[in-house]
Amino acid sequence: MARKKFVAQDIERGSGLVADQHEVTQRNRRKAEYESRGTSDVRVGEQDFEVRDAKRRILNRLPQQEASTRRVMRQGIQKAFALYKDADKKAKKNGGELRVVEKSEVREGAKEIASQTVREMRDQILANIESSVKTYLIGIRRSLPDRSALPMSKINQIARRKAIEIYQRASGADGKTTPQRLAALGVRVEQELLSAFGHRDRERLNKRLVDPKGKNGACVTKGFMRMNRTEQNRAMHEATVEACQAIGVKFFYWRLSAAHKSYGGTEICEVLSEATGLDVSNNIPQGFTGSLSGLFTADSLPSIPHPNCMCSIEPLILL
Repeated sequence: MARKKFVAQDIERGSGLVADQHEVTQRNRRKAEYESRGTSDVRVGEQDFEVRDAKRRILNRLPQQEASTRRVMRQGIQKAFALYKDADKKAKKNGGELRVVEKSEVREGAKEIASQTVREMRDQILANIESSVKTYLIGIRRSLPDRSALPMSKINQIARRKAIEIYQRASGADGKTTPQRLAALGVRVEQELLSAFGHRDRERLNKRLVDPKGKNGACVTKGFMRMNRTEQNRAMHEATVEACQAIGVKFFYWRLSAAHKSYGGTEICEVLSEATGLDVSNNIPQGFTGSLSGLFTADSLPSIPHPNCMCSIEPLILL
């Protein structure tokens, strides 16, 4: 039976959640376990633990973020039905019909609920981007021989700036910014709330706005979460390259997310995790004995290839 979500305890060799060569090890499984495998990869030891522990913590936040998003949407539905109940009382006083001004009040109320929902999603997305960038860069910092090379002040500054940059930048096939995508979802929320005023079907509205597998296709919350995941990862990739280049790190591994479904090696991220940048061989130091699978320079490193991508890039710190 397919898993609906992963938990950190399940990220083990042979679990099917990750390929063996992309194993994500928990923090409490110490350095000795790497060494006992007899690997010659220079990326083992405390370097891996710190970066991969940061990655694990970021992934583990996603279910909580999704729950928070659904909670905000359910609150919007509650507000909408409170608005409709009040409108019904007014209609009853008028012989069962709402006056023009009262119908306008319902429309404006639904619009405000939708706007408030979008504002909360905006704040959550920005906060999540900044938090994830900070967490990942802290993991990189802890893996450095000299942590002072990447001070916390620099990490905080990059995280805050990168969150705003990614949020405001046009991306994807549609060339839209996150505010534009949020606005489109806000329009859909408003339309669904106004439609619900006519049929008063809370279950139908819940499927359209909250449930990920409603009969009417993907719900609005799923759209919010897709943006949340995609923009977090986009920011982490860019921030990692920026911070690492500043301290002389030139190479990065493309690593599959622990929650990545297996497509038999044909999916784009699976290909990237096994490919090697064309300029790596000309730039890698002589005598390098680590794996070249998934290794790229900053110049050849691809951007995230699809929405919902949570694959990561791990800096190769050559000691």
